[in-house]
Amino acid sequence: MRCPLSDEPHFTTAELPRSYYELFSSGAENSTLSSAFNIQWRQWENNMPDSHDTEEKQQPNTADFQNIKSLLLNERFDIIEGLIVDTINGGVGFRNHTVPTGLSLGAEWQEDLLFVEPETSCVDTNISLELPPYAPYIDYVPFQVGIADRDGIPILEGKRPAPDLRDARRNADLQGRARAAASLYQAMHRELLNLTSSGMALYPSPRDRTRTYLVPWEILVAEFAVSSNFSSDLELFARDNKLDELPNHPNLTQLFAHYSSSIHNICRGIDPSSKATSRDIFVHCGIVRSMTSPPEGARPEVDKGKMSYYNCASAIKAIIKTVTLTYNSTAIHLEGLKVIDVQPKQYRNKDSMPLWAVEDVGNVYDINQISPFWGIISSKYANRPNITTYRHSLYIPGRMRAAFDDSRDRFTIRESDNLAGYNFAAHLMPSAYCTNNEIRSPSEIRRNRPLSYAYDGDGSCVTIFDYHSWSSSALREKWTTLAASAKTASQIPNLIFTDIAANALAGTKGIGMLGLEQERVVTPYRTTVRIDYAYIAPAALASIATLLIILALLVHLFLRENGLVGLRRHIQRLAPGRILTTLLGPAIGDGDDLEMGGKAWNKQLGTRMFDISKTYRVAVSIGEDSQGKSHNE
Repeated sequence: MRCPLSDEPHFTTAELPRSYYELFSSGAENSTLSSAFNIQWRQWENNMPDSHDTEEKQQPNTADFQNIKSLLLNERFDIIEGLIVDTINGGVGFRNHTVPTGLSLGAEWQEDLLFVEPETSCVDTNISLELPPYAPYIDYVPFQVGIADRDGIPILEGKRPAPDLRDARRNADLQGRARAAASLYQAMHRELLNLTSSGMALYPSPRDRTRTYLVPWEILVAEFAVSSNFSSDLELFARDNKLDELPNHPNLTQLFAHYSSSIHNICRGIDPSSKATSRDIFVHCGIVRSMTSPPEGARPEVDKGKMSYYNCASAIKAIIKTVTLTYNSTAIHLEGLKVIDVQPKQYRNKDSMPLWAVEDVGNVYDINQISPFWGIISSKYANRPNITTYRHSLYIPGRMRAAFDDSRDRFTIRESDNLAGYNFAAHLMPSAYCTNNEIRSPSEIRRNRPLSYAYDGDGSCVTIFDYHSWSSSALREKWTTLAASAKTASQIPNLIFTDIAANALAGTKGIGMLGLEQERVVTPYRTTVRIDYAYIAPAALASIATLLIILALLVHLFLRENGLVGLRRHIQRLAPGRILTTLLGPAIGDGDDLEMGGKAWNKQLGTRMFDISKTYRVAVSIGEDSQGKSHNE
């Protein structure tokens, strides 16, 4: 590991004190719960030792990140190696999967598992791009659109909002953090674009002030974006509108750096020189630019579209959830393992809740230098010094670098101490705000390529999937739906974080592993037949009716007049040929044409021809006289 507070580039091997491991994993002993020590990076990079370094200075293997498979669009509970992934609400649960054996059909059971789930709150900055009809489909050149300031945060007219930071681990106040960031975000736009200048009276309405600028093609083509750089779009505006050439504008580089840093600091409630304490939680902030959406009831060919900007604040919560699992033994290997339900664990009272602890590192390290240890501890350590305890759930800590720290971690995860459970937050959540990658030329616009570097330059992005709206129709539809409002936009960083975490992390603890008990109560599946007595009476009546019908059929079959012979005679009498020869043709002896057998009728009468267009005299029986002679007409 690299020694804290040291500028030496070398690495040294250090073992974690046994007391630390025992303390922060004591609450997960003899249970299915994982501790932070059971969380590992999924990929590793083998480093070749430098022949010029001594053994103490050789850098050990480091964690790496590779795209394996994106699960973001699944919208279900997925089981992958070492994880249960929730792509409905966001979050991952840690479980090294094992299944019960010796069952012919399978079983169902429940386990309590450690989950880490992102929480995000977004607010509408009420800064938006008003686009003319078909704006996203024109050539990739700058053109004029309006920037509307709709005064969405009324408190800006008075005192600037401030988040509640008194007890962040119990109340993260992400909404307050996002509102505070949005107030500075509006101030940055107003100072740069002069939306609140003395010329306000020239605008149509004080509630909907619009100025016209050239908008870069990068914004129009990318549409949707999630970025940690609050000034990224304004930098492009300044470039294409040559705002740095105006005499009254300040140094734009300094202005952007000042505002971006200030927005991050007020949102996170700290600055890079703040000391790490047990009260601080990891928070990351960013901006979401929505897809182009016309007003409700608008006509796309006539009415303007709109791109909205949302300020978001994200934290990561560790929580215990009860997972209901089922296993189908007839499937191949682990393909039969499924998640039926995931719910937060219910507790009888406060004392039955898990006891979480956070290491108190003292007023020594800066918050960007160290991530305090955390975990579920046994109640026997509740009064131990140098820790702070909490109940139920925990917003986890993590290192928070400066907004534009161009460090060696810019492109990939590289943690030499390999404590993934304590370092993943600082890497993966900033990477969830990195969809706004650099587009260097129009020829790269439609290319489905992974994000190899961050456009916003915050120095914390790993190589991730292509989350641009153009990468797939399904993704475009999802971003359009979620980015329609600030409330639903809060799901976007959560889902991206979950997708990255599924490819970066894995749990190592499971039943029958790491000393965990080998036996657990499960409900096996069996093939059984059960009788519901409520259906006996209807079933008996239906059976009796069926038997009566069968009996009646048999009786009719054995009666000559109503049996098969009678049925054949009836069909013969309805045959059109027999009817014609009987009514229109001369009789054949004393025989009845309708009663003749089939072969005899075909031989004697089957070759006769009748022109039915002519008029024939038809014989009609009108009765018989007393002597038995019939009278016909």
